[in-house]
Amino acid sequence: MATRSTPRRRPVSSRAAAPAAPCCDPDVVSRGGVDAKRLGALERTFKALADQTRLRIIALLSGGEVCVCDIQAALGIPQPRTSRHLAYLRRVGLVADRKDGLWVHYRLANPEDPVLQALLSGALHCLHHVRGTGAADDASVLRLPCCGAGAKPSSAS
Repeated sequence: MATRSTPRRRPVSSRAAAPAAPCCDPDVVSRGGVDAKRLGALERTFKALADQTRLRIIALLSGGEVCVCDIQAALGIPQPRTSRHLAYLRRVGLVADRKDGLWVHYRLANPEDPVLQALLSGALHCLHHVRGTGAADDASVLRLPCCGAGAKPSSAS
């Protein structure tokens, strides 16, 4: 009879553990059973982030509020397609809009759910590392361990 070998574990990092993020607070984490509502929100958010055009829109909005006409011009796509992507992001709760006469201005939303906040922050951070997205110059992007402590953003990343 063959014996099973246990997989080797990686050594534990010598770095101190980071403090728990708000999304990991035991009062926030669901206990027992599946939280179908939160799982559904995560699924919709991941689907929204699974499109290059929507990622580019999020990167554009990382610098602040932008008029829909400027988003369309920056992306170089037809207005109906721009509006469709913005509506998708708005339904998911990643962007918010403000009407000013005939113009509609969009900005990144601030999701109430700390897990969705962490997901949006992570997406923004990743976009920070992609040339041509416009997010590389945003100094407010969350710094994750891949950037090192106190690292300054680099547009050449």
